[in-house]
Amino acid sequence: MKCEVSSHVGWALAHADDSSIAAQEQHGLKPILPTPTSDSPSAIHVIGIGINCHQTPDSFPPDLQTTATSLDLVSGTRCQRVTVAKRVLTSLDHWLRIAERNGQQVIDTWSRLSTQLGQRVTLSYNKRRFTGNCIGVDPEKGLILQLDRGGIRMFDAAHTHIVK
Repeated sequence: MKCEVSSHVGWALAHADDSSIAAQEQHGLKPILPTPTSDSPSAIHVIGIGINCHQTPDSFPPDLQTTATSLDLVSGTRCQRVTVAKRVLTSLDHWLRIAERNGQQVIDTWSRLSTQLGQRVTLSYNKRRFTGNCIGVDPEKGLILQLDRGGIRMFDAAHTHIVK
């Protein structure tokens, strides 16, 4: 199945199983990257999206079992991953189109909907834990924490995960 996200990037859904290591590494969504041409931008961006669908509480490491969840756990039903993927891609396409016109609108909406803003957060970064109050979300730098031990620090999403 191929879904068009924008005029420059296509996506293929790949089911992760033992015969497909590449699909496992892509966690279900495998981008089909275009060859840049004079009609398309030379910069290519890959977005990794991980959505827990069929996990049960014991699927998560002990330190995440009280906070991690899945669509099945939240809804009380078994979700359809293809339907979830279609909805994610449709929404992503919508927000990419908005970003092309007004990037600040995307940032403002993201900040308004953030569940971390104003909350106490413990996160793991580079195998170390940090705790503080989330005072901001930066689209390039990630979460901004006022640390309990003093100071303000930014934590990028690529190397950070929320512990509680």
